[in-house]
Amino acid sequence: LEQDEKQKQAGEKAWETPQILSITAWLRNLWLDSWPTQYLLSPLQCEKIWEQIIVQDAKRLDLLHLQGVASQASQAFALIHEYRLPQSPKFYELTDEAKTFISWTKRYERRLSSLGALDPCMLMDAVRNSMKKGEIAIPPSLRIMGFEEKSPQLKFFLDFLLEKGTHVDFLSTVPSPETLENKLNQQTAHVRECENRQGEAEACARWVSSIFKPGKRIGIVVPELEKYRTLLKRELMAELVPESIFSLDEQVFNISLAPPLSQEPMIKMALDLLTVKTTTVPVGTFLSFIQSPFFGYTFPPNQEISDLERKLRRKRILTIPIDQPIYGGLPQVDQLVERLKSWVLNNKKLLPGKWAEELSEFLKTTGWPGKSGASADQQFILSKRYQAFETWKDCLNQLCSLNQILGPVNRLEALHHLTNIVRSTPFQIKTPEHSIQVIGLLESSGMQFDHLWVMGCHSEALPTHPEPNPFIPYEIRNKFSIPRSNPQRELKFAEQSLSRLIMAAPDIHFSFPLHEGDMD
Repeated sequence: LEQDEKQKQAGEKAWETPQILSITAWLRNLWLDSWPTQYLLSPLQCEKIWEQIIVQDAKRLDLLHLQGVASQASQAFALIHEYRLPQSPKFYELTDEAKTFISWTKRYERRLSSLGALDPCMLMDAVRNSMKKGEIAIPPSLRIMGFEEKSPQLKFFLDFLLEKGTHVDFLSTVPSPETLENKLNQQTAHVRECENRQGEAEACARWVSSIFKPGKRIGIVVPELEKYRTLLKRELMAELVPESIFSLDEQVFNISLAPPLSQEPMIKMALDLLTVKTTTVPVGTFLSFIQSPFFGYTFPPNQEISDLERKLRRKRILTIPIDQPIYGGLPQVDQLVERLKSWVLNNKKLLPGKWAEELSEFLKTTGWPGKSGASADQQFILSKRYQAFETWKDCLNQLCSLNQILGPVNRLEALHHLTNIVRSTPFQIKTPEHSIQVIGLLESSGMQFDHLWVMGCHSEALPTHPEPNPFIPYEIRNKFSIPRSNPQRELKFAEQSLSRLIMAAPDIHFSFPLHEGDMD
């Protein structure tokens, strides 16, 4: 957007799109273009390797949540590389968690070596080493924006580029104390107190409605966006698009923190069908299948389906045995039941990629994801369904990427992995760029607005409570001041965030709720 504005002010009508990438994407492109001997793992592949290592000790350690432990171990391994933490066993002897983690780390590194692979946290160091050897060209210039601080790994990489003659332009989003003081002397930040979150959302929506003008950028930054998202969306729609309660028109603002793909009705219905474990299905689940437009049925249900539902409920049937014909001779229902029975009885062991093909073919035979007319008032629904289907295919691609990691698995194991992938995949509907942005604290880094409202600024949100990684010893966390490690670290981050937000707009408002649940 900044580049576009500069070109417009210069009188240009067309210009080349600049190469703007996240630093991770840039490093990955450099690495892949160099025809490396080691391939780069995805975060999902890394976590599955960690799970395989940890499950060997799960019973001995009485672990209840394997996936959560694997995620924490993966994060700890990344922190070791990003913050150059010591790995000597003598630093990890005080707690059982730390000692166990070091043994897992050795097994993990051996597994990476056997696969000829790289963990993403090793990529920056690998690119630097390849640049040293002349296998990757050193860029003549590099501009880095949006970082509030440099990790030791990033600092080491940038210092290397500077030594090699690269012009590095590092633009921190945190203002200097002098700049911040001048800004505060020139303008006043408004602070509002509200009764509760509902009152905050209502006040913010009315404020947006009162100042909105085409071309003016309005930002709403929420540190705990997950608690405010639904409230804000409802209040902003009510104020800005009152008629939205009668139609499915697109909203006039962008809001981040997308819900997981698994909450999308079309995807939830597919997962419910795929994850049927036995030939006995709860009657409520069965009825949801044969009344769903995603499987080609009409909604509201036709007379035959309604009669079947009444028959089942009159007989007080609680479960449906799909291997016994009690469906009243409805051809469409019979076909679905027969295909579901064949799917449930599939006991083969296949590679995850093969299971992706099998389940896609099974869903296709059931009529999923259904068909809809393309009338004008359905365009938004169709677009949303199309985007959900494309995101679903991305999830299947992730499942395929586990072939070499998992090997052959049975149907339920494959579906367990797919379900976890879908639940952890955010589904953000692509909408046109709007001048009103509702974003989280981290996303706001580097953004500029004409008007800005920062809400939810109570003591539980700013600063946030530390969430130290249990696998990194206390002494190391404090000495190297890694993220989320201690209250001092969180206070410093909150101060930096508020400093840059004050610089982000000429008109800025802060608000907080007087009551938060049972707390004042």
